[in-house]
Amino acid sequence: QLLDSQQTRHLSEFARAQRVTVNTLVQAAWLLLLQRYSGQTTVCFGATVAGRPAELQGVEGQLGLFINTLPVIASPRAEQRVDEWLGQVQAQNLGLREHEHTPLYEIQRWAGLGGEALFDSLLVFENYPIAEALQQGAPEGLVFERVTTQEQTNYPLTLGIGLGETLTVHYSYDRGHFDAAGIERIAGHFARLLQGLASDAQAAIGELPLLAPEEYRRIVHDWSRSEARYPSERGVHQLIEEQVGRT
Repeated sequence: QLLDSQQTRHLSEFARAQRVTVNTLVQAAWLLLLQRYSGQTTVCFGATVAGRPAELQGVEGQLGLFINTLPVIASPRAEQRVDEWLGQVQAQNLGLREHEHTPLYEIQRWAGLGGEALFDSLLVFENYPIAEALQQGAPEGLVFERVTTQEQTNYPLTLGIGLGETLTVHYSYDRGHFDAAGIERIAGHFARLLQGLASDAQAAIGELPLLAPEEYRRIVHDWSRSEARYPSERGVHQLIEEQVGRT
């Protein structure tokens, strides 16, 4: 669980007030996390789309797996206000709908990458309560509960996000790239950014908190204890020469 019911309700109300979806809020927070973790100006992740356009008559009655994954690429600027940033991500999501049926390998080819991946994290946002939907159409006496799925992607990190009474995130990760402690830190930072986004629409995104207060204090304390005195009577090139002579 990422957010409890009260926090999830606040998130949904904030999204409605900004005229964006909760999915947009989640994606906007993940892009900020990727930028701060990587130090890159432009970041990218993969978003799984349903591939069932509402304007296609009878699409809801068709059987089959229509999903596709598309890259979401953005360059958030620290001085941007939250409302401006969310509007940018929402507009990009709307633009992606025009390419829902474009194969990912074609997009990679257009980007000049061929078989090379465009991203290494995947977001799958689901707000369709499967168990509840099955129950509504079930005959009397037939009960569906604990509906689960098990799947594995080829990406180092996959976030399965579910929106119901609470907002939940399931992290699937490659142990060659991540460990449990690292994922726990990512989850905490992700939650902080998401709640920060939903706190003030006029705030600059560069000022949104990533670290919890106690984590920040611990880092500052460790840094302040690392002070050391360095000789100032010789230039740095002379110190390097001395080290070369010693070793």
